[in-house]
Amino acid sequence: MRRLKQIKLTYREKTGTSYKIVWEESSDGKLCEKHLLESSEYPRAELEEAVDDMGRFLIAVCAIRLTDEQMRRNVDVTRVVVDYKSVREIAISADILLPTGYSIALNGPVMPCQPQGDELDRSFAKLEEECFRYIDGDRAQQKLFAEDEEDEEG
Repeated sequence: MRRLKQIKLTYREKTGTSYKIVWEESSDGKLCEKHLLESSEYPRAELEEAVDDMGRFLIAVCAIRLTDEQMRRNVDVTRVVVDYKSVREIAISADILLPTGYSIALNGPVMPCQPQGDELDRSFAKLEEECFRYIDGDRAQQKLFAEDEEDEEG
């Protein structure tokens, strides 16, 4: 069993975005090994979308008034941390450009996921799935090579 613990994104103008993903893995359900992947390889677009989607929960819980367009343009999620207690809890951090023109780094509160699978839980499940695809090597660069090979064969 694998479960995501944290994804951290670092945006740098010169070197691009680096991804730091921490997860736990257990074969017997009791003993967990912690793993870390740090990479600057381009992810699939679906991973970027899943990370960006987490920003809307931070904006909503902090009651910041942004339109959907402003959220897409002005919210850069920098970190998602998960804690597995009796209920899964998620904390989201982001750099946000406010409508006033000021920029803030916002560390949001811990948000519990509902056991029946609320919207936050479903969005996190999508993020976790995309992170594991990235960990397993399914990245934008790899996908390009697969398409090139198909073109050569066909």
